[in-house]
Amino acid sequence: MMKFAVAAIAVLAFGAALPGSALARTDAENMRCRAVGETMVKMGDTLKETIGLLREGMTSPSAEDTETLQQMDELAASTKSVGEALGEIYKAAPTPTPALMEELNTTGMDDLIKQAEACV
Repeated sequence: MMKFAVAAIAVLAFGAALPGSALARTDAENMRCRAVGETMVKMGDTLKETIGLLREGMTSPSAEDTETLQQMDELAASTKSVGEALGEIYKAAPTPTPALMEELNTTGMDDLIKQAEACV
């Protein structure tokens, strides 16, 4: 379910949001959207690394394990893609503060997705 939500945001970010849409927001909103993007890129990279470690630890994965890992790969890629799209849209935004990045680093995936949706 979450995989589809992340993929839907990716479609919105790439297809519907135009870089000019950032102009209608305040600097603080633009900074938050940029920070959400940066956080999602990090999250996608971390998930990908975790999946690699899981694969290494499995001597003979079942078909179900293999399917689950494939779905996790897709989630990692989608999460990173959304982050990269937001980063591109909001690249001119102010650099996120360390406090904002820390806040987002402790935010759950569902809340992060909601914030990403609000940016597109």
